[in-house]
Amino acid sequence: MRRVSQIVLPVALTAAVFGIWDLVVNVFTIQSYVLPRPYAVFAQIGTDWDVLQPAMWQTIEEFVVGFFVGVVCGFVLAVVMGESRVIRRGLYPLLIATQAIPIIAIGAALVIWLGFGLTPKVVIVALIIFFPVVVNVLDGLANVDRDTISLARAMGAGPSSCRPRSRRSSPHSSSPPRSASPAQSSASGRRRRTAGSASTSSNRTRA
Repeated sequence: MRRVSQIVLPVALTAAVFGIWDLVVNVFTIQSYVLPRPYAVFAQIGTDWDVLQPAMWQTIEEFVVGFFVGVVCGFVLAVVMGESRVIRRGLYPLLIATQAIPIIAIGAALVIWLGFGLTPKVVIVALIIFFPVVVNVLDGLANVDRDTISLARAMGAGPSSCRPRSRRSSPHSSSPPRSASPAQSSASGRRRRTAGSASTSSNRTRA
């Protein structure tokens, strides 16, 4: 029943939105060039589909490529910043400052520099994706559970796998602190006991 409601509810809300849209157009006699009725919009899309289809695939290509570039670059930079306090303290304020510049303000400059092809669109998408990826990955690295790291070390993981230096929190982290619930505290206690048991077993084996 729950799975059915997860499907039915969004469909019902979408239908309600289109119904209210059509009702508003009829009640207030809004001209079609101001706000057309929903069926008129879909009918026009079907009429112009031969023209819209190539543009749709080009837009999808620009989005996918730009998204991939933004995620990869943001993830790599976040890992580098998580490993080096100097780089993090130097770059993080610059990243925050870049968010004061609207993307539309540099759109024309990107077209002048990179031309009218695929490249400027990919760069714009990548810039939009880049900052949230950097912030969230850096915040995730800064909030790795110590018990998880201890358990990994007890199980024989090396320094390159544990990445203990990424535990240092960002000086400008905007994420709120998380409070532990009783269930989380209980799970944390179990992980500590497991890590201690594994460490004891490892020491006995070596002895």
